[in-house]
Amino acid sequence: MLADRLSAVPAGLDPDLVLAVSDAPDPAVLAAARATGRPVLPVIAEMGHVRIGPLERPGEPGCSDCLSIRRHRAATRSAEREAVWLRHGESMAGAMSPLLVPAALDLVAALVAGAAAGRGGILLVDLADLAVTPHSFLPDPLCGRCGELPDDSPERARVTLVPRPKPALDQYRVWDAEHELDRLIRTYVDDHTGLVNSLTPAALGSLAVAGAAIRLRGTTVFEPGFGRSRSYRRSSAIALLEALERYGAIGPGGRRGTVRASYASLGDRAVDPRSLGLHPPTHYALPDFPYRPFTVDAVCRWVWGHSFAAGGPVLVPERNVYYGRSDDQPFCYELANGCALGSCLEEAIFHGILEVLERDAFLLTWYTRARAPRIDLGTARDPGIPLVAAAITAETGYLVECYDITPDHGVPCVWALARTLSGEPATISAAAAGTSLEHAAAGALAELGPMVPTVREHFPPNADRARTLAADGSRVRSMIDHYLVYGVRSAAERLSFLTEGTTRVPFPPPPEGFRHQDLTLDLEFLIDRLADVGLDVIVVDLTTPEHRAGGLRCVKVLVPGAVPMTFGEQNRRTWGLPRLLDPAAVRGRGMPVRVHADLNPDPHPFP
Repeated sequence: MLADRLSAVPAGLDPDLVLAVSDAPDPAVLAAARATGRPVLPVIAEMGHVRIGPLERPGEPGCSDCLSIRRHRAATRSAEREAVWLRHGESMAGAMSPLLVPAALDLVAALVAGAAAGRGGILLVDLADLAVTPHSFLPDPLCGRCGELPDDSPERARVTLVPRPKPALDQYRVWDAEHELDRLIRTYVDDHTGLVNSLTPAALGSLAVAGAAIRLRGTTVFEPGFGRSRSYRRSSAIALLEALERYGAIGPGGRRGTVRASYASLGDRAVDPRSLGLHPPTHYALPDFPYRPFTVDAVCRWVWGHSFAAGGPVLVPERNVYYGRSDDQPFCYELANGCALGSCLEEAIFHGILEVLERDAFLLTWYTRARAPRIDLGTARDPGIPLVAAAITAETGYLVECYDITPDHGVPCVWALARTLSGEPATISAAAAGTSLEHAAAGALAELGPMVPTVREHFPPNADRARTLAADGSRVRSMIDHYLVYGVRSAAERLSFLTEGTTRVPFPPPPEGFRHQDLTLDLEFLIDRLADVGLDVIVVDLTTPEHRAGGLRCVKVLVPGAVPMTFGEQNRRTWGLPRLLDPAAVRGRGMPVRVHADLNPDPHPFP
């Protein structure tokens, strides 16, 4: 019926255009149209609607195959939908004919004649009420038909920093994500074709919460990006950016890897995987342990990154960069630690470094049981810091304390702790690194605030499991397990090295090195602080074409020698990191640690 109504290209359209028209999804119709080598516009009757588009031009990305990928990932219960179509597709397609009434056919013809659907978008005509809805989508760079990704190479990995003026001395973003939110939503959010399915608001205590649902490459379920703040708009921006950050970290989507080799064969062109932290040797012998022991002759895939210490490209094991599934068995557990998103490379690198340092400082403190000065929050120049702490206490009844856990490099780091003297959950932890101790404390409190009501709600129905985990740390397998353990009052006593008898200190003045008019100068100062204690910064650019469509850059930052965050006690990565055995790393405040057996054996409390 559609084919009869659209037997010729309507007047006004490109005469070179071929219409691929069918009354049901039929790959043969589209294939025949593509075989002409001319631009193709599909017009297809599907379940309950007619799809117009996308316009395909030879050699240009954004074809119907891309659309199918996006629709599959964006759709809820897409696997079940496909199963139904495979079983009943023919009869369902036949059922479309009665719905293709003359009014529907005329509307479709008019939309086609008006060239209403173009590249990167489709129109859906609902055959029940003739409503027309537009949906845009981003080409998939991994599409087997039109996707094109460049090969990974040293030249593409090289980082050249350029000036990035800041809005203010004490701001460390060169753009305002809230201001850009409407544009980002248009680019990324669509429940039919979007990279992100939806942005969902909620409430948690006095906080505005937002979730951004995204199905990542190689996964079958939606994963949430979360935002928690006092504003729904800000929370929505945070949630959306977190989801897009995960999209970059799940697997290669910007360049195709080209190097598969052993460390021994690469020499000084590669970072030593041992310097990134490996599991204790005994863990590799555990039943069903999914990681393989590292040897210099073990072959793996590598990606190119940029080493600031070397001033140029260096190879990094691919599985230390991406945390998604792969047929390349990794040497160790990895997550999105050090992944960051920004409006430019410099911004993303800056915040990626701070995340690595936050977690390194927390784990250095934990594994060495280092005492840390308790900060007098009332001495903050920023009145918001004591007010936020007081608000958490007023809303939850939990005491709030901040500890200075700044390690050897001197970049300020803070452990924020909420605790109650009776009842459970007994303690809840958060941490942050920043450009000053106040900046770090504000960041840690911003993380702690939403954690307290979350853990309080989650702990009671899981209290029995929490006691089992507290009694046997080897059962701790997930991020949730870690904070459940320290909700148990008896386990919370393991934090006594931090909470008992510590010195009380005021906030110091902020380091002058982070107060430039240009973010790149702040970044260079940060890199230099790490270099002063022998720590390199390696950056792998994870930016995909989808990120670039929204004006974003995504990176993975690695700091060889820093302690990487892990979840699951068997996944701790403490081997090959000399700083854990060096008292200078925690400024001499730790317990005597001479060998790995002296490290704190208990699971950490990081949320």
